[in-house]
Amino acid sequence: MYFPRNPANVEQDHPKLGSLAIIGHMTAKTCRLWVRMYCAAKWWLIVTEKPLQGDLDTLDGLNVDEFLVKQAANPVFSQAKQIDASTDNTAVFNVTGLQAGRKYYYAVIADLADAERIPRRTEIGHQGKKFFHALPADLNNLTFGYFSCHDPFSSVSHSEGAWPLYYQTMVNRNGLFSIGGGDQVYIDTNDKEDMYSVWDWLGITRTPSSKNILKTAH
Repeated sequence: MYFPRNPANVEQDHPKLGSLAIIGHMTAKTCRLWVRMYCAAKWWLIVTEKPLQGDLDTLDGLNVDEFLVKQAANPVFSQAKQIDASTDNTAVFNVTGLQAGRKYYYAVIADLADAERIPRRTEIGHQGKKFFHALPADLNNLTFGYFSCHDPFSSVSHSEGAWPLYYQTMVNRNGLFSIGGGDQVYIDTNDKEDMYSVWDWLGITRTPSSKNILKTAH
């Protein structure tokens, strides 16, 4: 079956961007981590040496700091930010205190003050454990990946496209970072082809901060 290469024919039927984290600029000791959350709230970024354990839905009704005290995960970074529509529900956390080459886990958790309206407090890092590696202190070689369109729309099943293979290739080759290019990043509008602007499709108000939504992760 032929599927027209026109995003307007398919993209509006797919879920829009909800909660997402992007690992941005990384060094041996620091990391810039960009998040977009599905709703406004006070959100905590927690970075640990081991995955968080226990009831990550409710945190046992505790404040984030109190919950971390009970953990054996050795938190190395924790910070809360009020994230709301003024920044398109986005924020950038400047993570410090890392050690070169070490693996770290991260989670984004709602503050206790917002627990009544956010039933699952751990939004990112709840089921699939999210992690990153600090860069080695000395780099003898460097492997990175580059992608353009991963093409999830040209099959009837609307599969995940090239993502699973790309991810496995990065793991096998010890890739340190990815560069995203092509129409998966900019999705330019084209009135003649009836192609949506990415900002219209996501339902994001065009503000100076939203136009720079990807640049902040660099």
